[in-house]
Amino acid sequence: MLKNLYLGALSMFLICGVFTTAISGQKSFVYAQEKPSQENEKTPYVLRIMFFRGVDINTVSNLISVIETYNTPERIEIYMSSFGGNPEAALVAYNYLTSLPIEVHTYNLGHIASAATVIFCAGDKRYASPRSSFLFHELKVSFSGEDRTENYGRYLDYYDLQKKRTNSAIKQCSQFSDSELNVMYTDGKVLSAENAKTSGYVTGITNTMPTSQARLVYIVGDQLKDGFPPFR
Repeated sequence: MLKNLYLGALSMFLICGVFTTAISGQKSFVYAQEKPSQENEKTPYVLRIMFFRGVDINTVSNLISVIETYNTPERIEIYMSSFGGNPEAALVAYNYLTSLPIEVHTYNLGHIASAATVIFCAGDKRYASPRSSFLFHELKVSFSGEDRTENYGRYLDYYDLQKKRTNSAIKQCSQFSDSELNVMYTDGKVLSAENAKTSGYVTGITNTMPTSQARLVYIVGDQLKDGFPPFR
């Protein structure tokens, strides 16, 4: 499954069910309920992933690493609560997940914002808890230090391209029009689960986790930037 699709240099080690990913000198950790083996891969199963982090090169690389390590589950379920992060990393996750020959379900367990709304959109089926919410806002660009004047035009061109790519992904999984998306992003729109379902962005509202046989994996980092504790 797209073994060569990774962000940056990626090294993966499997030690007692704990995956350690090293990227550009940064560390993040994935805690697995059980390590995969040829023996237990013979039984059909669901790969259930808990993604309670920001969106960046580390967490997206972890997400891809886990899916590549667990051989051919019958379905992937990604449970999310994320305040977003890097839009480029989000698009890598979106492109990867939508390319898989496996059904992907995404779940909003709390609040999904910014770049994380793109990853959520990658689900073939997209569920939200009754009291969950979604935040859409404009891409943010910041300039610091000195730079050549002609580069600012390139930055603005990239900003416009990134906005079009993000809008394209969101439109693929919803009934939002271009004008509606522009208003949502400009105003910093927050949608309830019910409002998101009306637009088709959410396909179902549920407070019940599926009971199918699943391998459970947590995606976590070594820094608590978004306030969620690591699972131990």
